[in-house]
Amino acid sequence: GRSGHTVLSGALGSRMDVKLSEEQKYISKWRRGYSKEQILAEHMASGAGRTRRQQGWPNLTEFTDLLVIGDKAGWDAVNEFNKRDASATVINEFSAFMDMPVKTIVTVRHPLDNVTAWVDSEKYKRVFSDDKLRFRRMIRRYKRFYTAAVTILQGTDYFVVTHEEFCNNPNNMLQRLSDWLELPSNRDWRREAGARINPSPHQRRNDVKWPDGYFEERLVPFIRENPLME
Repeated sequence: GRSGHTVLSGALGSRMDVKLSEEQKYISKWRRGYSKEQILAEHMASGAGRTRRQQGWPNLTEFTDLLVIGDKAGWDAVNEFNKRDASATVINEFSAFMDMPVKTIVTVRHPLDNVTAWVDSEKYKRVFSDDKLRFRRMIRRYKRFYTAAVTILQGTDYFVVTHEEFCNNPNNMLQRLSDWLELPSNRDWRREAGARINPSPHQRRNDVKWPDGYFEERLVPFIRENPLME
């Protein structure tokens, strides 16, 4: 969460042969007993998400010769693993159930920006009004999510998109993603989508003052032991 997957899904979803739904949580629905047919029907009836529509991405509701379908739901598999006792192979199990190859795009950004985005959100300010407590909880949240994601991605087909790299060179990243997803090359799409990407990602770490020692003592050791996925 808060790592740039909305803008990435907007770019990919602006292709006519790609349909990405919004937080439908299909792995959760499968584990609750949905059939493959129900999941596919819900997907085809799903919308593209308010934020992506507000951003003005084209072609989010019109499709031709679909080649890729997916869901912008970064928490789905992790929540099933962390909170609902799903196995570490939950992604591959879902792929077998759907009888389709399942690929996972993982978006990551600078940890300070990622944590700060949560710390500075109105939602978590309401839940944790004390600044230091909110920092501690959001750092713990980051660690817990990251550790689970690394665990469940092992042995799966995944692609890591670093938000900063995507913003700096969107054309290159979109070409690499197209190749990985086995989509036809589309120069016009890459050019038009890439032109919408802000080349200077927001460095949220500069918006909020971190309590003394919180980064160095609480986050740096974790990052050193768990380098960003490559």
